[in-house]
Amino acid sequence: MERPVWWVLAVLLLCVVLGAYFRSYHLDYPSIGYHNWKENRYLTAARNFDREGFFAYGIFVPAYDLPKLRAEPSGAHSDFFPVSSIAAALMFKLFGLKLWAARLPGMLVSTLTIILMYLVVRRLFERDDIALVAAALTAINPLFIFFSHNVDQMPYGLFFVALAWCLFFRWLDNDTGYFLLLAAFAAAIGVMTKYTYVMSLLPILAVFPYTRLREWRTRWPVLAGASALVALAPLWWYYASYVLTAVYGGSAQGEGALKITPLFEPGTLAILKSFTADNYTLVGLLFAFIGLALFLLLRKRLSVLCRRFVLAYVASSALLVLLVAESIKGHSYHQFPLAPLIIILIAYLFTVVAVTVSHYIKLPYVRSVVLVLLFFVPVPVFSYAVNGIGSHTLFFSSMQAANRQWDTQFFGLDVAGEYVRTHKSAGDRIIHSSHQAFGILWHGDLKGTRGIPGTVEDIQFAEQQLNANWLFIYNWDFGIFNEPRWDYLSQNYRLVQIAFMQQQGQSVPVYLLLRKGGTIDINDINGMIAGKPPRTANYELTGGAVAMQYINIEP
Repeated sequence: MERPVWWVLAVLLLCVVLGAYFRSYHLDYPSIGYHNWKENRYLTAARNFDREGFFAYGIFVPAYDLPKLRAEPSGAHSDFFPVSSIAAALMFKLFGLKLWAARLPGMLVSTLTIILMYLVVRRLFERDDIALVAAALTAINPLFIFFSHNVDQMPYGLFFVALAWCLFFRWLDNDTGYFLLLAAFAAAIGVMTKYTYVMSLLPILAVFPYTRLREWRTRWPVLAGASALVALAPLWWYYASYVLTAVYGGSAQGEGALKITPLFEPGTLAILKSFTADNYTLVGLLFAFIGLALFLLLRKRLSVLCRRFVLAYVASSALLVLLVAESIKGHSYHQFPLAPLIIILIAYLFTVVAVTVSHYIKLPYVRSVVLVLLFFVPVPVFSYAVNGIGSHTLFFSSMQAANRQWDTQFFGLDVAGEYVRTHKSAGDRIIHSSHQAFGILWHGDLKGTRGIPGTVEDIQFAEQQLNANWLFIYNWDFGIFNEPRWDYLSQNYRLVQIAFMQQQGQSVPVYLLLRKGGTIDINDINGMIAGKPPRTANYELTGGAVAMQYINIEP
């Protein structure tokens, strides 16, 4: 029995509101958390777009604040089409350099994707119940939620892919040319945002009405226009990979992501767990496989469009898993192109089970009750009161993944950055610990080196050629105190700020911020901070706030 339109709209609105609520979490929080290196890459590019324009180094070529030591000093870099940085830069022009302004567009497109997923699944299965379950799954997906309130490429890519699907289906249904043109444009932008999204678009080829090509004499303007728009993706790839690479280095081909990994190799299970850790876990993946089995078993009940689209998506996703399996470890954003398929299969499974149960148990609302139970009973769900907002997401992937996504902090990047921002001179750069310390570049509003140079010669190059006058050493680089490089640094830099955190009743250093000029005796830290009052920076975690103490050696 079909639900009234008002009921469907009400449930869909609830999904959208819930999704927007989750995505608004920590919208103005310092850029110091999980994958902050990636967010700050796009943030600094946006700031440079705002200040220098979109064409200072080429056509929408980003300039990051983390160039390699001897790379292009501006940080200009060939890359994927920087949709996230462009959107953030436009917001900066409207509202100034505010973190919430940079993050808001990603939150909005991720929220709109909930509606697009409803429309896609509604068209595929021609049923509102499966579509609404898919919308709910999209709304509470932990992966989507986390990366939507960070400045990142992936939410934009998913939005444009889902939009391309919707527009393509509209063209299938009414044969209006401009829908195909818009679908082609959206598809191109989605793929340019991250080339792995091409796997999500391959199902279109499986359902394309090739018979319409016979009428090319009347259709050629639309077909030619759509082809030209789709060609934007390979043209940008060529532009970034060859034209820009010759000038700035780097490549839009990605971070060495494409590497075929046979499933029988050692560590495959670990890779599989990594694929799902921040998303639906192995439990959710199991549900998706069961959903696929049901789909194959009941496929004759479904439309040809649905069968071809989903099966083509399964095949392209399997190929993608093989190609990016090595890169997925520690980089959960590679899952984005796969997530809609997982959502579709879980939604199908849940709905089939609920409909089957309601067929045998003829009680009012039993279908809805079963769906709710399927969402929350099979997996551990943490209490909101205890573990915070992140615990309200379906299949939230173990406490380890929850801590990684919601609680991972690289404390003090905002504090040290603010000190540098208010004390630096024009043109200053900073030598800093790499890994996850890039947040100091955004908060300090200056360019840095990508890590502490490995030799004294390279350190001097950074000082003399790049005007590096600051040194930021995070705790994972404290081993430098026992290296020859420290002999030079300790004789040329002075300590200006230090931070501590309490661990097992002891004060453990978090970082040291130094400035060129003067010296430092690492064995006399206590003497340098004696008599100087500590200050406190509080950080909000899902389990409660934690405090970091810091001392300014120089006011």
